[in-house]
Amino acid sequence: MKYQEAIDLLEQHKDERGIAHFEKSPIAGLKSFGMGLTVIKKLAKGMGKDNELAQKLWNSEYLEAKHLACLLSDPKKYEQEELQAMALNAGHWMLTHSFLQNVMAKAKNQVSISDEWRSSEIDQLRSCGFGMLYYMVKDKKISDEYFMPLVAQIQSQLQGESNFVKDQMNTALFAIGKRSADLHKVSLQAAKQIGKVEVDYGDNSCQAMDVVKHLSSDRLVEKFK
Repeated sequence: MKYQEAIDLLEQHKDERGIAHFEKSPIAGLKSFGMGLTVIKKLAKGMGKDNELAQKLWNSEYLEAKHLACLLSDPKKYEQEELQAMALNAGHWMLTHSFLQNVMAKAKNQVSISDEWRSSEIDQLRSCGFGMLYYMVKDKKISDEYFMPLVAQIQSQLQGESNFVKDQMNTALFAIGKRSADLHKVSLQAAKQIGKVEVDYGDNSCQAMDVVKHLSSDRLVEKFK
């Protein structure tokens, strides 16, 4: 499928109510067809993986095209330079989440990329570097010893970080705390030391995850007895 055909397909499924909702809380530099992610995912299933098309959609001015780009990507075929360019172009926190979930969660060389991005002076790269940890904890080839010092780093740095780096650090701490008994113990202690995390998601009701509450759940406590 060509780029304009993909844009035309999205336009055919536009939702006027969704557009009106978007216009009440617009995202700078972007337009919207007012579509929900469920519709975008259905369209993506019939299109197959196509990184060339995905790159063009990612660089478009439409919110839904960017979400579609993540779903059409074959992450293992991207080079690190391409992934970094995508990370820097994510912009809005919702697009960063889509990029992390659908691209970086399946990318090659995750450890080295996360290590590099977490040490970057660029907030967006640090955000993505810590955000990758949420998915990396599922990889059993990565040892607990890799994550242990990251808990201490998150504890010491989180409250002094920028808005969305805090958000991704907080989410990463939650994921690390679910991985094993040892990591659960230190992550819960760290979350208690960090205290309440405030993240500004814009004009909506979203709030940062309460990591202490989630890691103190009966299910997790029982699991790691």
